[in-house]
Amino acid sequence: ANALNGIGVAYYEMAKYDSATIYYLKALQIAEKLNLTNVLGKLYLNMGTLYDVSDKPKEAKRSFFRSIPYNEQMNSMINVAKAYHNIGNIYVQEKNYDSAWYIYNKALELNLTLNYPHGIANAYIGLGDVADDLGEIKKSNEYFKKAKHYYLSISDMQGVVISCINLGRNQQQWGNYDAALQMFDTALLVSREFGFLRREAEVYRNYCFLYAEKGDYRQAYEKIRILLALRDSILDIEKQNNMAELEALYENEKYKAQLLGLNIDKLEKYLALEL
Repeated sequence: ANALNGIGVAYYEMAKYDSATIYYLKALQIAEKLNLTNVLGKLYLNMGTLYDVSDKPKEAKRSFFRSIPYNEQMNSMINVAKAYHNIGNIYVQEKNYDSAWYIYNKALELNLTLNYPHGIANAYIGLGDVADDLGEIKKSNEYFKKAKHYYLSISDMQGVVISCINLGRNQQQWGNYDAALQMFDTALLVSREFGFLRREAEVYRNYCFLYAEKGDYRQAYEKIRILLALRDSILDIEKQNNMAELEALYENEKYKAQLLGLNIDKLEKYLALEL
Protein backbone atom coordinates (compact mmCIF):
# COMPACT_ATOMS: atom_id res chain seq x y z
CA ALA A 1 0.00 0.00 0.00
CA ASN A 2 2.84 2.37 0.85
CA ALA A 3 4.57 1.65 -2.46
CA LEU A 4 1.33 2.15 -4.41
CA ASN A 5 0.86 5.45 -2.63
CA GLY A 6 4.39 6.40 -3.70
CA ILE A 7 3.65 5.57 -7.33
CA GLY A 8 0.52 7.69 -7.05
CA VAL A 9 2.65 10.57 -5.79
CA ALA A 10 5.01 10.15 -8.76
CA TYR A 11 2.09 10.31 -11.19
CA TYR A 12 0.69 13.33 -9.33
CA GLU A 13 4.02 15.16 -9.67
CA MET A 14 3.92 14.46 -13.42
CA ALA A 15 0.37 15.93 -13.50
CA LYS A 16 -1.00 12.54 -14.60
CA TYR A 17 -3.95 12.85 -12.26
CA ASP A 18 -6.04 9.97 -13.62
CA SER A 19 -3.17 7.53 -13.09
CA ALA A 20 -2.47 9.00 -9.66
CA THR A 21 -6.11 8.45 -8.71
CA ILE A 22 -5.96 4.80 -9.79
CA TYR A 23 -2.91 4.07 -7.63
CA TYR A 24 -4.19 6.03 -4.65
CA LEU A 25 -7.46 4.08 -4.72
CA LYS A 26 -5.60 0.77 -4.96
CA ALA A 27 -3.46 1.79 -2.02
CA LEU A 28 -6.56 2.86 -0.11
CA GLN A 29 -8.27 -0.49 -0.70
CA ILE A 30 -5.31 -2.38 0.79
CA ALA A 31 -4.67 0.10 3.62
CA GLU A 32 -8.29 0.08 4.77
CA LYS A 33 -8.55 -3.70 4.52
CA LEU A 34 -5.42 -4.14 6.68
CA ASN A 35 -6.07 -1.04 8.81
CA LEU A 36 -2.65 0.43 7.99
CA THR A 37 -2.90 3.60 10.06
CA ASN A 38 0.61 4.74 9.09
CA VAL A 39 -0.38 4.66 5.40
CA LEU A 40 -3.95 5.98 5.69
CA GLY A 41 -2.94 9.32 7.23
CA LYS A 42 -0.58 10.38 4.45
CA LEU A 43 -2.69 8.68 1.77
CA TYR A 44 -5.82 10.67 2.61
CA LEU A 45 -3.67 13.81 2.72
CA ASN A 46 -2.31 13.03 -0.76
CA MET A 47 -5.77 12.25 -2.09
CA GLY A 48 -7.06 15.54 -0.73
CA THR A 49 -4.31 17.41 -2.55
CA LEU A 50 -5.14 15.54 -5.76
CA TYR A 51 -8.85 16.31 -5.49
CA ASP A 52 -8.03 19.94 -4.76
CA VAL A 53 -6.00 20.45 -7.96
CA SER A 54 -8.68 18.48 -9.85
CA ASP A 55 -11.25 21.11 -8.79
CA LYS A 56 -13.16 18.75 -6.51
CA PRO A 57 -13.29 20.79 -3.28
CA LYS A 58 -15.89 18.65 -1.49
CA GLU A 59 -13.89 15.45 -2.02
CA ALA A 60 -10.68 17.27 -1.12
CA LYS A 61 -12.07 18.63 2.14
CA ARG A 62 -13.49 15.22 3.06
CA SER A 63 -10.11 13.55 2.45
CA PHE A 64 -8.23 16.16 4.48
CA PHE A 65 -10.62 15.73 7.40
CA ARG A 66 -10.28 11.93 7.16
CA SER A 67 -6.49 12.19 7.30
CA ILE A 68 -6.50 13.99 10.66
CA PRO A 69 -7.40 11.15 13.11
CA TYR A 70 -4.99 8.74 11.43
CA ASN A 71 -2.13 11.23 11.60
CA GLU A 72 -3.03 12.02 15.21
CA GLN A 73 -2.80 8.31 16.04
CA MET A 74 0.66 8.20 14.45
CA ASN A 75 1.62 11.47 16.18
CA SER A 76 2.29 12.97 12.73
CA MET A 77 1.22 16.39 13.92
CA ILE A 78 2.90 18.26 11.07
CA ASN A 79 0.57 16.38 8.71
CA VAL A 80 -2.38 17.32 10.93
CA ALA A 81 -1.35 20.98 10.63
CA LYS A 82 -1.03 20.58 6.85
CA ALA A 83 -4.55 19.18 6.70
CA TYR A 84 -5.88 22.13 8.71
CA HIS A 85 -4.14 24.56 6.36
CA ASN A 86 -5.43 22.85 3.22
CA ILE A 87 -8.97 22.81 4.60
CA GLY A 88 -8.57 26.54 5.29
CA ASN A 89 -7.62 27.10 1.65
CA ILE A 90 -10.83 25.39 0.52
CA TYR A 91 -12.92 27.46 2.93
CA VAL A 92 -11.38 30.60 1.37
CA GLN A 93 -12.34 29.35 -2.11
CA GLU A 94 -15.87 28.86 -0.79
CA LYS A 95 -15.77 32.35 0.77
CA ASN A 96 -16.50 30.74 4.13
CA TYR A 97 -14.23 33.18 5.92
CA ASP A 98 -15.31 32.44 9.49
CA SER A 99 -14.43 28.75 9.09
CA ALA A 100 -11.22 29.64 7.24
CA TRP A 101 -10.18 32.03 10.01
CA TYR A 102 -10.88 29.42 12.67
CA ILE A 103 -8.99 26.57 11.03
CA TYR A 104 -6.00 28.69 9.91
CA ASN A 105 -5.65 29.69 13.55
CA LYS A 106 -5.74 26.01 14.55
CA ALA A 107 -2.95 25.38 12.02
CA LEU A 108 -0.98 28.34 13.38
CA GLU A 109 -1.38 27.23 17.00
CA LEU A 110 -0.27 23.69 16.20
CA ASN A 111 2.70 24.83 14.09
CA LEU A 112 3.81 27.20 16.85
CA THR A 113 3.64 24.31 19.34
CA LEU A 114 5.70 22.17 16.98
CA ASN A 115 8.08 25.07 16.30
CA TYR A 116 7.67 24.40 12.57
CA PRO A 117 8.59 27.67 10.80
CA HIS A 118 7.34 26.66 7.36
CA GLY A 119 3.92 25.77 8.71
CA ILE A 120 3.83 28.97 10.79
CA ALA A 121 4.61 31.07 7.71
CA ASN A 122 1.96 29.29 5.63
CA ALA A 123 -0.64 29.87 8.35
CA TYR A 124 0.18 33.58 8.42
CA ILE A 125 -0.21 33.71 4.62
CA GLY A 126 -3.64 32.08 4.97
CA LEU A 127 -4.72 34.50 7.69
CA GLY A 128 -3.40 37.39 5.62
CA ASP A 129 -5.44 36.24 2.63
CA VAL A 130 -8.62 36.07 4.73
CA ALA A 131 -8.02 39.54 6.19
CA ASP A 132 -7.31 40.88 2.71
CA ASP A 133 -10.53 39.42 1.28
CA LEU A 134 -12.44 41.00 4.18
CA GLY A 135 -10.89 44.39 3.41
CA GLU A 136 -8.80 44.46 6.60
CA ILE A 137 -5.63 45.51 4.79
CA LYS A 138 -3.69 46.68 7.86
CA LYS A 139 -4.20 43.34 9.60
CA SER A 140 -3.42 41.52 6.36
CA ASN A 141 -0.17 43.45 6.00
CA GLU A 142 0.98 42.43 9.49
CA TYR A 143 0.35 38.76 8.78
CA PHE A 144 2.25 38.91 5.48
CA LYS A 145 5.18 40.59 7.25
CA LYS A 146 5.26 37.79 9.82
CA ALA A 147 5.12 35.19 7.06
CA LYS A 148 8.05 36.82 5.29
CA HIS A 149 10.06 36.78 8.53
CA TYR A 150 9.53 33.05 9.03
CA TYR A 151 10.22 32.21 5.38
CA LEU A 152 13.50 34.14 5.58
CA SER A 153 14.46 32.29 8.77
CA ILE A 154 14.46 28.99 6.87
CA SER A 155 15.66 30.41 3.52
CA ASP A 156 12.38 29.51 1.82
CA MET A 157 12.84 31.99 -0.99
CA GLN A 158 9.67 31.07 -2.83
CA GLY A 159 7.78 31.88 0.36
CA VAL A 160 9.64 35.20 0.51
CA VAL A 161 8.50 35.94 -3.05
CA ILE A 162 4.87 35.15 -2.20
CA SER A 163 5.08 37.42 0.86
CA CYS A 164 6.61 40.28 -1.14
CA ILE A 165 3.93 40.02 -3.82
CA ASN A 166 1.19 40.16 -1.18
CA LEU A 167 2.85 43.08 0.61
CA GLY A 168 3.15 44.88 -2.73
CA ARG A 169 -0.54 44.38 -3.42
CA ASN A 170 -1.39 45.86 -0.03
CA GLN A 171 0.73 48.93 -0.77
CA GLN A 172 -1.00 49.26 -4.13
CA GLN A 173 -4.41 49.18 -2.44
CA TRP A 174 -3.24 52.05 -0.23
CA GLY A 175 -2.12 53.95 -3.32
CA ASN A 176 1.56 53.70 -2.35
CA TYR A 177 2.77 52.82 -5.83
CA ASP A 178 6.48 53.36 -5.21
CA ALA A 179 6.40 51.07 -2.16
CA ALA A 180 4.39 48.51 -4.15
CA LEU A 181 6.91 48.59 -6.99
CA GLN A 182 9.74 48.11 -4.52
CA MET A 183 8.10 44.94 -3.21
CA PHE A 184 7.37 43.66 -6.72
CA ASP A 185 10.96 44.42 -7.77
CA THR A 186 12.27 42.41 -4.82
CA ALA A 187 9.97 39.52 -5.71
CA LEU A 188 11.17 39.65 -9.32
CA LEU A 189 14.84 39.73 -8.35
CA VAL A 190 14.50 36.70 -6.06
CA SER A 191 12.37 34.82 -8.62
CA ARG A 192 14.98 35.30 -11.31
CA GLU A 193 17.86 34.39 -9.01
CA PHE A 194 16.26 31.10 -7.98
CA GLY A 195 14.50 30.27 -11.24
CA PHE A 196 10.91 30.59 -10.01
CA LEU A 197 9.40 31.05 -13.46
CA ARG A 198 5.77 30.91 -12.40
CA ARG A 199 6.38 33.44 -9.64
CA GLU A 200 8.19 35.68 -12.11
CA ALA A 201 5.11 35.57 -14.33
CA GLU A 202 2.95 36.41 -11.31
CA VAL A 203 5.10 39.46 -10.60
CA TYR A 204 4.70 40.69 -14.17
CA ARG A 205 0.96 40.19 -13.91
CA ASN A 206 0.96 42.48 -10.88
CA TYR A 207 3.12 45.02 -12.71
CA CYS A 208 0.46 45.10 -15.45
CA PHE A 209 -2.34 45.91 -13.03
CA LEU A 210 -0.29 48.49 -11.15
CA TYR A 211 0.84 50.44 -14.22
CA ALA A 212 -2.66 50.31 -15.73
CA GLU A 213 -4.05 51.66 -12.45
CA LYS A 214 -1.49 54.47 -12.56
CA GLY A 215 -2.46 55.26 -16.14
CA ASP A 216 0.99 54.36 -17.46
CA TYR A 217 -0.26 52.24 -20.35
CA ARG A 218 3.09 52.11 -22.15
CA GLN A 219 4.67 50.35 -19.18
CA ALA A 220 1.58 48.17 -18.71
CA TYR A 221 1.77 47.05 -22.35
CA GLU A 222 5.50 46.29 -22.03
CA LYS A 223 4.90 44.15 -18.94
CA ILE A 224 2.08 42.30 -20.70
CA ARG A 225 4.41 41.52 -23.60
CA ILE A 226 6.99 40.05 -21.22
CA LEU A 227 4.30 38.15 -19.32
CA LEU A 228 3.00 36.49 -22.49
CA ALA A 229 6.51 35.50 -23.55
CA LEU A 230 7.12 33.97 -20.11
CA ARG A 231 3.90 31.99 -20.15
CA ASP A 232 4.75 30.54 -23.57
CA SER A 233 8.01 29.12 -22.28
CA ILE A 234 7.15 28.06 -18.71
CA LEU A 235 5.62 24.63 -19.36
CA ASP A 236 8.31 23.42 -21.75
CA ILE A 237 11.17 24.62 -19.51
CA GLU A 238 9.65 23.09 -16.37
CA LYS A 239 9.07 19.77 -18.13
CA GLN A 240 12.70 19.67 -19.29
CA ASN A 241 13.98 20.44 -15.80
CA ASN A 242 11.73 18.03 -13.92
CA MET A 243 11.05 15.06 -16.18
CA ALA A 244 14.25 13.13 -15.43
CA GLU A 245 13.73 13.54 -11.69
CA LEU A 246 10.09 12.49 -11.86
CA GLU A 247 10.84 9.45 -13.99
CA ALA A 248 13.54 8.44 -11.51
CA LEU A 249 11.04 8.83 -8.66
CA TYR A 250 8.54 6.62 -10.47
CA GLU A 251 11.15 3.91 -11.13
CA ASN A 252 12.34 4.05 -7.52
CA GLU A 253 8.84 3.57 -6.14
CA LYS A 254 8.21 0.77 -8.62
CA TYR A 255 11.42 -0.92 -7.47
CA LYS A 256 10.41 -0.54 -3.83
CA ALA A 257 7.12 -2.22 -4.65
CA GLN A 258 9.00 -5.17 -6.13
CA LEU A 259 11.26 -5.38 -3.08
CA LEU A 260 8.18 -5.56 -0.89
CA GLY A 261 7.00 -8.53 -2.92
CA LEU A 262 4.28 -6.59 -4.66
CA ASN A 263 4.05 -7.68 -8.27
CA ILE A 264 2.02 -4.85 -9.72
CA ASP A 265 0.51 -6.86 -12.57
CA LYS A 266 -0.60 -9.67 -10.26
CA LEU A 267 -1.84 -7.16 -7.71
CA GLU A 268 -3.98 -5.44 -10.33
CA LYS A 269 -5.55 -8.78 -11.30
CA TYR A 270 -6.14 -9.62 -7.64
CA LEU A 271 -7.77 -6.27 -6.97
CA ALA A 272 -9.92 -6.63 -10.08
CA LEU A 273 -11.15 -9.99 -8.77
CA GLU A 274 -11.82 -8.49 -5.33
CA LEU A 275 -13.84 -5.74 -6.88
